[in-house]
Amino acid sequence: MRVVNVEKEEDVLMQQLERFWKTDNAGLIPDCKVFMSVEDIRALAVMENSATLIDGHYQLAPPWREPAPKLPNNRIMAEHLHGEDYSC
Repeated sequence: MRVVNVEKEEDVLMQQLERFWKTDNAGLIPDCKVFMSVEDIRALAVMENSATLIDGHYQLAPPWREPAPKLPNNRIMAEHLHGEDYSC
């Protein structure tokens, strides 16, 4: 009977796959941060700085703009589009 160490084989396979990706894409994958907009950089910073581990799960602050934009009340338009029975 042959016993196979599955975990070790998976590690070796993962290392081989990573090595393949590095050689296959050598110099072709740009540093993503170079192409980020100002808002992208801000959103990434908000998420990186707010990450907290709570009960085994990570929680992040939403990367939306502060303060939240003021949106008009569109209830009348929604009722018109969805009929009078539309309720929120």
